[in-house]
Amino acid sequence: MRARLALAVVLAGLTLCWLAPAMAGELRPADEVSSPPPLFIEIIPGDLPLILSAPHGGQLTPDGMPTRVDAVTVNDWRSQELARDLADALEARSGQRPTLVINQLDRSRLDPNRSLGQGAQGSAEAQAAWHAFHQAIADGGSAISQRCGAGLYFELHSHGVTGRWLEFGYGLTADDLRSTDEDLAKARFVVRANVRSLARGGPLTLPDLIRGPDSLGGRMEQAGFRAVPAPGRPEPAGEYFDGGWGVYLHGSRHGGSIDAIQMEAPYDLLADAWRPRLVEALAEALLASLESWYGFNSQAGADDLCGW
Repeated sequence: MRARLALAVVLAGLTLCWLAPAMAGELRPADEVSSPPPLFIEIIPGDLPLILSAPHGGQLTPDGMPTRVDAVTVNDWRSQELARDLADALEARSGQRPTLVINQLDRSRLDPNRSLGQGAQGSAEAQAAWHAFHQAIADGGSAISQRCGAGLYFELHSHGVTGRWLEFGYGLTADDLRSTDEDLAKARFVVRANVRSLARGGPLTLPDLIRGPDSLGGRMEQAGFRAVPAPGRPEPAGEYFDGGWGVYLHGSRHGGSIDAIQMEAPYDLLADAWRPRLVEALAEALLASLESWYGFNSQAGADDLCGW
């Protein structure tokens, strides 16, 4: 069932919950920030225990909203289109939609994948949109936890490095991934992973979860894509994106049962010739992961997909 489009607006008087200990001192109650105009943050609610977001795909540059300085302001090309296409593909396969959260502001005005200070740089409108973006993810995660007990936040990015390599980030650095599987399974790595809850209570150890055959990288590799980490490339050979502010805030490394993974897609896979194939493979991989990792039944109706 297609969920009705909802636009995120920070309402006066709403108390903003604390998303993670790392944010203490940055978040303020929503009644202390201005409400962003409509369309800055777009939310499409869904039924799957899955949240997709595109923090860097917006194009709006409102008059009066200052340009961020001393910051990365290049958008992630076609990341918004990727998120929308992926949501549609998931619905086509399962009959259910993920929750979709999209930042419509250009990265020159807002970067919700940075801290409030870095991402909004003092602009009242940008700060309000930053809060709205993260509140939408937190609210979606709370609803999933109450309904299914656990779930996944999947954040979509893109980059200009050629070679058609997909990168999956779990909060562990390239140096961390150079560890043996025996070491990577130890508590000192598990507690820093954004999939901490799943690694502790799920069917797979941390190394199997992030680079085994049933990892997202492993599933995409089986579909014919290059991915890291994955069985064929368990560790990065060069530059690697291990995850930014969003997955750090909303993943289970700080507690809770919502795990988080960041994906970086190269521009060459987002071109028209490749994107449909990428979307199809990602949809299959995500649904298979929800079933094997959490025990969900994505082919069941909305009332039964959590497995009970």
